[in-house]
Formats: sequence, structure tokens, C-alpha cells
Amino acid sequence: MSKLLIVTVVLVFAITPVLFAANLWQDNFDDNKMNAAYKTPNAGGGAGAPKWVEEGGVLKQTEPQPGDPTYCAVELAKDINFCGQLVKIRFDEWADHDRSRAGVGFWLDPSGNYQAYTTVIHNSLTTGNYQFLNDARAWHGTKVNFDTGGQGKWFWMKAEINADTKKMVGKVWVGELKEEPKNWMNEVDYTTFGGVRNPTKWVGLNGGAGTTAGGGNSKISFDEWYVYDSGGPVISGTSAVTSKTKLATSWGEIKK
Repeated sequence: MSKLLIVTVVLVFAITPVLFAANLWQDNFDDNKMNAAYKTPNAGGGAGAPKWVEEGGVLKQTEPQPGDPTYCAVELAKDINFCGQLVKIRFDEWADHDRSRAGVGFWLDPSGNYQAYTTVIHNSLTTGNYQFLNDARAWHGTKVNFDTGGQGKWFWMKAEINADTKKMVGKVWVGELKEEPKNWMNEVDYTTFGGVRNPTKWVGLNGGAGTTAGGGNSKISFDEWYVYDSGGPVISGTSAVTSKTKLATSWGEIKK
């Protein structure tokens, strides 16, 4: 085999993982205008409809009791058997309560008030608060203690769901993106609590669940939202790529 051919083969194998890395959706909210693709359904039961606004380079849900569930949802190009989400979260107002919460949702069901498999911070900003929920059906019993840094502080949340393995995994951390913990903090079999939900095209940011009957009080800001396939996420400075975009920088390269 010639040296030229050897070099070519090496280069092809070296760049293949990069070519297949992809974001399914991305928004850094820097244009201060809600993307027209977003749906913000009102499931009812709150003091008022959810109030989503994009300002100051972040996405906010500013109604403290918006009803349950409350999502900023987006439809992807196809049903997603594997999906991951990465986002920065900040609680702007908070009262310790079961219905004070925020996080990300997978496989939202438009025919069922956009209920979903959800991974959220709830109950407390300091302890026993990171948990998986099958919306309106059941909590998974495992709770992970995590200190978000308190009201007004940013933290990261990353989670994935996989229809082939029947697993949901997640982690949360305070600090820079590069300080992401190596291991998942929570891992569950999503078929074991609340009944099985099938994959859909919809994902979303959970913006609270406070109700007038049940209580709860929280306002939330989000930033740097990435929805990705098994090759991602791909970290980029651009905003709101489409679900068909393939980017050319790998997650592994960014973290080096």
C-alpha cells in the first residue's frame, strides 16, 4: 500500500466521527425574539397562562404558577429514538415546594397536554432535588442531592433518553461547561414508572408546574439550549439551527 493511500485512509477514519456529529436543535436566545417554531401550551390550573419571553440573551418563564405541565416545546424532523439535551438553567424566583421545578422534557405528547418524560430540579435548590418524572403519572424513586447554587445562580443540566436501551440518564453541575462531571448522576429504566411513553418528534424546556390548587412558585431562565443526536452535542456560537443541520465540530474536540 502506498504512503499516499495510507495517509488517505487514516484521514478518513479520523474525521468520520466529526462528520456525523449533529445538533437537532440549538438556540442561544441572543436575538431576543421567540423563535416562531416554539409552542408554549397552557395545560391549565395555574394563576395565569405561562409567560415566556426572550430578553437579555436568555429565555424566561415569568409566571410563578403557570400550570402543570408548562413547556416551551419544539417539533423536530422525525420521531427520535435517541435524544439528548444540554441547557443552562437559573431560578429567578423560588419557594420550596413539590410543584416548584424546571428542567427538560423528552417525547412530549401534543395530544396529552404535552406531557413527557422529564428530568427536573424540584422541591429544593439544595438537597434531594434532582429526579426523573413521568408527567402526571409517577416520579421515579431515586433522588440525587444537588446544590444549584441558589436563587439567581446558573447551573447546567444534561440528559439523554434511548428507546433501544430503555434508559434515561442525567447530570447537573455548577460552573463552566468544561467542568461537566464525567459520570451520569442519575440513571433509570423509563419503563418502570408511570407507564411507557413512545418516542415523538417533540422536546421541550420545562418552565414550572405551580398551580393555584397545589401551590408551588418558581420563575426560570434558560440559556445555551442544545438538542442533539448520538453524535452530539456540537457546541457552536450560532443560534437556532434547523433540525437537519450537520455541524463540523465534535463535542469531544470542544472539551479537550
